[in-house]
Amino acid sequence: YVQASVSDFDVLTALGLAYTAVGELEPAKEVFLKARVADPSNGMALVNLGTLELMAGHRDSARAVLEQALELDDSIARAHNTLGVIAAQEGRTQEAVARWRKAIELNPTDYQTLYNLGVTLEKGGDPDAARTYFESYVRIAPVALEARDIARTREWLARNPRQ
Repeated sequence: YVQASVSDFDVLTALGLAYTAVGELEPAKEVFLKARVADPSNGMALVNLGTLELMAGHRDSARAVLEQALELDDSIARAHNTLGVIAAQEGRTQEAVARWRKAIELNPTDYQTLYNLGVTLEKGGDPDAARTYFESYVRIAPVALEARDIARTREWLARNPRQ
C-alpha cells in the first residue's frame, strides 16, 4: 500500500472546494478559514476566501482578501485573475487586462483567464490581440466544461481571420 502525506491544509482546501461546488458557501468559508489557520503562509487559503466573497457579491472584501494573498505570494495566478474579474465588473478595463496578462504570464494554461482577456480585448476593439488569446483558449479549454464558449469562440475566429 502507498502512504501519502496529505497536510491538514490540503484536506481542508479539498473540503472547502467541495462545499463551494455544491453552493454551500458558509460551510466552505468556515473550512477555508481553518485552512488559513493550518497554514497561514499559504496564500491560496486567502484566494479561496476572496473567491467566496466575490461569489457572495462582496467585491470590496474580496479585493482586500485577494490583495492580502498577493502580499504573501505575488505568483498566485488565480488571485490576479479574480482581481481582473473585479476590475472588469467595475469598468476598470485597463486594470483587468493588466491583471489577466499577469495571470497568464504566471499560468499560460489557465483557459478561463485566456477567455476573459480575449473577450475584453475584442470588446475593446483589438481583435488581433483577442485572436491570440482565443486561439489558445480553444486549444486548451476542456470541451466537457466549456463546449458552448468554445463553439462561440471558434465562430468568432472564423468570422475574424488574422490580418
